[in-house]
Amino acid sequence: MTIDQFILEHEPTWNRLGATTYKMHDAKSDVDFIQFSADLEAVQTHLNIARTQFNDDELINRLSTLCVHAGRAVHRTEPPTTQAIKRWFLETFPAAFWSLRYWILLATVTFIGAAVFAGWWALSDIKVLDAMMPPEIRDEYVRRDFVEYYSKSEGALFFAEVTTNNIGVAILTFGAGMFLAIPTVLILITNGFNLGMAWAVFANADQTATFWLYIAPHGFMELFAIFVAAGMGMALGWVWIDPGPRSRGEAFAEVGSRTVTVTMGVCLMLFISGLIEGFLTGSGLPLWFKAIFGFLVWAVFTSTVLYLGWLASRRGLTGTLKQATRVEFSAPATTTFSRY
Repeated sequence: MTIDQFILEHEPTWNRLGATTYKMHDAKSDVDFIQFSADLEAVQTHLNIARTQFNDDELINRLSTLCVHAGRAVHRTEPPTTQAIKRWFLETFPAAFWSLRYWILLATVTFIGAAVFAGWWALSDIKVLDAMMPPEIRDEYVRRDFVEYYSKSEGALFFAEVTTNNIGVAILTFGAGMFLAIPTVLILITNGFNLGMAWAVFANADQTATFWLYIAPHGFMELFAIFVAAGMGMALGWVWIDPGPRSRGEAFAEVGSRTVTVTMGVCLMLFISGLIEGFLTGSGLPLWFKAIFGFLVWAVFTSTVLYLGWLASRRGLTGTLKQATRVEFSAPATTTFSRY
């Protein structure tokens, strides 16, 4: 075979590989990675033939450049860890969050319902409030203890304390849900009841604004993280009761895979709320500024995750670890690439 015949026979493959490589620089383009793998393997073989049989510098340079560009397009000059982190933030976590949204909503309603009931009950009957917290303790709590709690320690130490504690509460709330979801519901009701009673103490002393302005900066994100953890636990516990068309083992594995993804998101939310509580809540900044800041952080974070989750759900993603794993192909000469 002459070099002209060689080029004529294989040039369509080279052109196709070049066109695919160009498309890979555009994240929105659909690429047939199986065909790409076959073409890259073929061109690498053609390069070896060109080196050993034809010794044509122009042809060797052309095929070498084509292989180099294809390899760069594969790796996209971005470390795999960076890609995995981006994918988790933009797809995996939002998709898992979206798939569990109704359970998270149920946990939120359960907690808030218990808090409202407890606050109303305590305010409507002073005997209940006295039984929960005697008057002399209430006065000290409202006047000094509550506010000083947020400035009793240096910011970094307080941040570490509250974050560690909150993560422990979230893990307990989540893990308890595996027992048919009942313990998680009880935890939500108990903590909601305590919050409602605390609010009633301040309301009884006409200090409601102080209570909410100290709770609000970190409370939106912190409480919501607990609601998310509770929603995960309830979803996981419910599959034992109603696994749907799957076996209980299959249903538990699928839901459990999504909760692993969301658990990392819960830790992130508690980390953010811990930063706010440790460095902002007890600071000398105006209370209104701290409350608005905390609300905006929560609102932006939650709305972004919900929007990204909705987009991911339209592509059929549910946030399972299996979907987050890349489908990998390989080609000779240690060239590897992936698509997810």
